[in-house]
Amino acid sequence: NVYSEELIHRFNIARNWYNDFPDTTALYSKVLLSSVSAGNIPDVNIIRNPSVGGSLWTNEIFDGYGIPWLATFGMKDSLATTVKAGITYPVWVDDDATFKETFASVKDRRHQIAANLVDYCKPAASAVTSDVAPALWGTTSPTFTGNKKTPYINELGIRIGALATRTDIGASTNSKVNVIMAVDAAAELIDIYGLTAYSASTIKIYYDLAFTFAGSSVGPIAAVNLPNQVGTIPIPASAAFAGPRYLVSAWTPIYAPPVSADFTTANVDPVNIDINNLVLTVKKVILSYNGQDVDCSNIVTTSIATGSSTAWGAKQQLMYLTNVRGTTTLDSFMGFQANDPRQNLNPDDWTKLEAAVSTGAALRLFAQYNTTNTGTLGAVNNLNTSWTAPVKPSAVAALDTETVTDPAYISAATHLSTAFIREDTMVSPWELGFIHRGKAWETLNLHQCAINPATLMPKNTLAIAVNDGLGTYNIFSAGGGAYADGDANILDQIKMNFYPQNYKIDISNQYQDVGGNSPVIDSLLGNIRYGSALTTTAPGITNSPDAISPGNIANIRNAIIPNIYSTRAQLVNDVSTVIAGFPAAMNGTKALKDEIIGKFINLIDFDRYYTVILIAQTIKDVG
Repeated sequence: NVYSEELIHRFNIARNWYNDFPDTTALYSKVLLSSVSAGNIPDVNIIRNPSVGGSLWTNEIFDGYGIPWLATFGMKDSLATTVKAGITYPVWVDDDATFKETFASVKDRRHQIAANLVDYCKPAASAVTSDVAPALWGTTSPTFTGNKKTPYINELGIRIGALATRTDIGASTNSKVNVIMAVDAAAELIDIYGLTAYSASTIKIYYDLAFTFAGSSVGPIAAVNLPNQVGTIPIPASAAFAGPRYLVSAWTPIYAPPVSADFTTANVDPVNIDINNLVLTVKKVILSYNGQDVDCSNIVTTSIATGSSTAWGAKQQLMYLTNVRGTTTLDSFMGFQANDPRQNLNPDDWTKLEAAVSTGAALRLFAQYNTTNTGTLGAVNNLNTSWTAPVKPSAVAALDTETVTDPAYISAATHLSTAFIREDTMVSPWELGFIHRGKAWETLNLHQCAINPATLMPKNTLAIAVNDGLGTYNIFSAGGGAYADGDANILDQIKMNFYPQNYKIDISNQYQDVGGNSPVIDSLLGNIRYGSALTTTAPGITNSPDAISPGNIANIRNAIIPNIYSTRAQLVNDVSTVIAGFPAAMNGTKALKDEIIGKFINLIDFDRYYTVILIAQTIKDVG
């Protein structure tokens, strides 16, 4: 049967990713079924059965070409149709408003997920997958950057210091006050992936600075406008991550030489020195790790008028009373904190702390940020009350339910179970559950599939029937959309080797032996171990504490045998319901469901035919 599902050349996730994806052009064409010349919008008409001449499949007939789930992430059937090569296809359109999240468009988010997939599978030495070469990030901001196994920028603090020095200038009624402005920065990196050693890092901060001085006895001087400033914070390799794997840099000057202004004023009166119209705009922060730019955060936009918390602007007043001598320093602070460190590219991925802006009010101090770190540095992302608290993963029922709330990798037993990057070829479909979806606290949801053919979203449509003149067959639709609708459709579009056809176990097999057991299904599930340690060599093979009990194997079998399935995605909901009842600490987590499903799903099929083996024996009667 040439229309058997396994003759669709599924995408081989065990391919040679390093050779197959040397640049983003390959990302667009080989994964997203699009091209640069077409604006990187997928041509969904080419998602066809390769056995009848799907054009893009012919170049890589063994490894497969394209992942429909990802190529059409966030798209919907417009109900319109188009004709290509005499075949009528549905027209799908981007649904930006629903699924773009913090990205400028759903296309950018789609590219981000694809880049995360590629960088999970490519070796550590390879450059980060991005639409802009990392060396150019300083001048051209990328729209997507793949997640690599490196530290991530988690927090940033800016300190503006105003140093006033007062000296007598000879006359009893006059003094001279000199005011110097300086800017320092401190940053926090977080190890979310459990690195064993750390390389040298550099944090580059791109910002604009503008302000004016004014005094009680003189008018304002000319405004100081310093655009396109770049400051750096070096972090040596010897600076070890401590405790929960946070690394906090020292306060580092990023603005030099300082700007100063002199005021001559009467000695008998209080001296008021105002710093007016102070505006500091942090535009982006780039982390260079082990000689490579790997993490870019477009923390703010460059326009204050956008209302997107781009900067602070207020008047800060330094008051010096009669007979005060020596120096006085007044510092003010602002800071930024990522919600989920794996998704920190866009401005809305950050929580911002800024000073109150009101006429005559001093900039709000960031509580002892420069000395005790009680403001935020070193604190858990979602437990810090000094900030507008980001949503912690364990508090969001629809997202990646976890047993821990701290994104830092603390130990093999204490870390986000869905935070893992192997930097090598995948060995199990389970690993797809670690790929970040481009939204805080979301990784691919392998354990759910929304079955609702009435909706137009392809994530909910099981299949689209296409007649190409040789017969009617189904194009399995994409699964990319709302997290709660599930991503299990991707499991019908991938395989673990380059063979065009793979022979699987028929999950619909209802054969039972004389004891009432189902040896086919029982053997498929019998040796699966869950709660596995994640290792770079063989995730899930070693250190697996729990095996599925015979009783739970029977529960899974009883949940699926009465049903008729045509896709793998249809089956996962029934299996997830059983797993939720497992007597284990992780039974409610997304990670556990993904692990068990991912470890057997690639081995099953839904046969359209039966093989019957007849054994005949003849006994000769010689009596």
